[in-house]
Amino acid sequence: MSGKTPALAVATFTGELQRQLSCVTNAVLRIGRGGREPAQSPRLLTLGQVPAPMRGPARILLSVDTEYRLVQSTDDVENWEVQTAGYIYALKDGDHRDIIAYHWHPAGHSHVVVPHLHLYAGAMVGRPELTRAHLPTGLINLADLLRLAVEDFQVRPLRSDWGVVLAPAASQSSGESS
Repeated sequence: MSGKTPALAVATFTGELQRQLSCVTNAVLRIGRGGREPAQSPRLLTLGQVPAPMRGPARILLSVDTEYRLVQSTDDVENWEVQTAGYIYALKDGDHRDIIAYHWHPAGHSHVVVPHLHLYAGAMVGRPELTRAHLPTGLINLADLLRLAVEDFQVRPLRSDWGVVLAPAASQSSGESS
């Protein structure tokens, strides 16, 4: 996502992600300190209510942390872009136990720097190898996770147009540059 100023680029980026989130939760994204200014280290965007409840019989909860960078566009020096620098997206059960989590943390958190999936105790997976494994994935965008929640975890959408809101983002990159 881009904008004429760093603040406008962040507003565009967060606005699109908030629109996607509005399909399944009323939780609001929070921009971390200094998040509208360029910096060497990534900035953090997270849900203000963690984990955020979603409607449905399975009582699924959502956790979202996205790291991003503000960079000046290479084709237009008066334009700024937001590039996703990492994420941790998780679905939890009603008892706050992680079910699944998509991670991409290329700097810092672990020796595994490629996008991957974790299956946790809430997934009721019996094999210890799977609960410890970093299952490789491609890059996952927020829209992919939200669509999964609706289609496979019985989350009831809050918007009747949820399929339209999530479809273009899921097939492109949810406004997240990588």
